[in-house]
Amino acid sequence: MLMDARDEETGEAMSDPQLRDEVMTLVLAGHETTANALAFTWMLLSRSPHVWQKLRAEVESVLGDRLLTAEDLPKLKYTRMVLEEAMRLYPPAWMFGRLAIG
Repeated sequence: MLMDARDEETGEAMSDPQLRDEVMTLVLAGHETTANALAFTWMLLSRSPHVWQKLRAEVESVLGDRLLTAEDLPKLKYTRMVLEEAMRLYPPAWMFGRLAIG
């Protein structure tokens, strides 16, 4: 797909170095941010066994023994809160530093 992409104004294709850079950005950004979010979530859960137990209970009650589907996502409210809090505390892709004042 990227090899066939053309500039709208000039019709030129990407150079080999630009194509390589675009692919690397997609690969690294897509994996690194997810890995960071999960790593910090697991770290926080390891420090809060009561949160882990509640999260696990919710997942087991919604899914049982089957795999997750898109229809299940709205039912996993606590799971979403846990993930969002982990990403609030440790943003996987931050834009600027923050300093807590209180």
